[in-house]
Amino acid sequence: MVRLEYKASVANKCVFTCIDVNGHLIIVTAYMDNFLFISKSLKFVKSSKSKISSYFKIKNLGLTK
Repeated sequence: MVRLEYKASVANKCVFTCIDVNGHLIIVTAYMDNFLFISKSLKFVKSSKSKISSYFKIKNLGLTK
């Protein structure tokens, strides 16, 4: 994740953050083989998923409930 310009949290090494050029924040949590993307920008979430999918095999399970 660090290669993709995400910064690992000091408190929890499974939480990563990134800010895009528009100032949107995204928080990505990784646990085992699960990722959770949190952001106010849906466009940033989609681009982040695309970027991460070039390194990891991911499957979109939809919105978190």
